[in-house]
Amino acid sequence: MSSHSDAHHSRFLRMLGLSVRLARVERAWTQERLGILAGLERTYIGAIERGERNVGICNVVQLAGALGLPLSELIHRAERLQGLHDQETSKRATLPPAVGSVSLGQ
Repeated sequence: MSSHSDAHHSRFLRMLGLSVRLARVERAWTQERLGILAGLERTYIGAIERGERNVGICNVVQLAGALGLPLSELIHRAERLQGLHDQETSKRATLPPAVGSVSLGQ
């Protein structure tokens, strides 16, 4: 696997984790409550939310079900977040270094 696809997968895992976290926070649930409802350990939920785990599809299905979301919606939310992240990264890459910075003493 190339480093580009590794980076892409890593970004997607972070965005999937963020979509899980946002859905959990919308419900005012703790990681522990989500873990109980999904049948997963609280520490595993935390690692997913931080994008540290390459989550198996069965666990993603359990998370979506516990959150009351169709699997496709949870994935779609992660894809939207990744698209926003990629757009922001692209914008920053095209700005000259001096844009948005303040030069002191000149």
